[in-house]
Amino acid sequence: MKAALFSAVSSLALATLATSLPARAQSSPGIVMAAYGGGNGETWREMVGKPFTQATSVPVKIADLPNTEAAIRASAASPQYNVAWVGYFQAMNLYKDGLIETFDVAQFPELKNVPERFVLKAPDGRIIGVPIQFQYYSIAFNTSVAKASDFASWTALADPKWKGKLAQGQAFVAASYDIPMFAKIAGGSESNIEPGLPAFRKFTQNALTIMSSFAQGNTLLSRGEIAAAPFYSARVRALKKEGAPVDIAMPREGAVMLPYMLVVPKGAKNTDAVMSFLKVASEPEAQLRMYDYSGYIPINLRSKLNEKQVAELGMPLATLVDRLYQPDYWSQQKTLKATTAVVEKIQAER
Repeated sequence: MKAALFSAVSSLALATLATSLPARAQSSPGIVMAAYGGGNGETWREMVGKPFTQATSVPVKIADLPNTEAAIRASAASPQYNVAWVGYFQAMNLYKDGLIETFDVAQFPELKNVPERFVLKAPDGRIIGVPIQFQYYSIAFNTSVAKASDFASWTALADPKWKGKLAQGQAFVAASYDIPMFAKIAGGSESNIEPGLPAFRKFTQNALTIMSSFAQGNTLLSRGEIAAAPFYSARVRALKKEGAPVDIAMPREGAVMLPYMLVVPKGAKNTDAVMSFLKVASEPEAQLRMYDYSGYIPINLRSKLNEKQVAELGMPLATLVDRLYQPDYWSQQKTLKATTAVVEKIQAER
């Protein structure tokens, strides 16, 4: 084993797995996982795939893709992937269309260490995937032109003083995250967005541009072309590590939780190896390795962050989780198309 990849605890956990993995899985062709290209795929390859293979001799291939949900749909008749990394909306869409397996929560003991609200269950009580990690969506800012205290509330984005100094996400992004937060603050919800529309409309009017991609957001924030924009915690962390003058504020209303999970396409092969892979990924050791590598935060609250990691988060893991707003995903899915249409109209009028 390569020492750089393992803590003592991780080594012990994977060694135990190696002795318990069924022989049938040991001799199988292995696991092919669908991940997003770039940092996501590389994180899974280095921090989970390679250690798993070293411990079990089961080969793991990480496929770098532009859209994991689309990849599962494209090969539904004959699955090319044993497992895939997806967001919760994607998981719900795949479940609704009968394209992924469901599991008994008891099959994954580590899920007792994940807050119940993050364990996505079907109406029959079975889980539709295994929650692994999260990032959060909050107000990122350029430290040369703004400070965290400028955004003590999400409603600060509606202040006229920021006219032409902000950016906003595409309609689908704003409908998924910004609108539910503005609605919640004003007494509404993800399925009752009307109370949040006045403040959101003012924010839209302040926007210099509607961001078309992560890359554009990175550039605008890093160069100080905008003062602030709702953005992603893992992206801000990466920019800071590159030396960009950026940071992320946590308004008093909190931030939007963006959790991710592993799902198994219906009919996927090598189920014994896949189940073992899912269990390893659900453990704190794997999630902590991935956090260090990518900034995606462990969803297993048994994860013991060190002092440096806690300082980087700005608070203990459990405290952070308590401050995150999670819309009712099942309800939001029903209204998201209509909400997106509302946002498109508002953005077109700015």
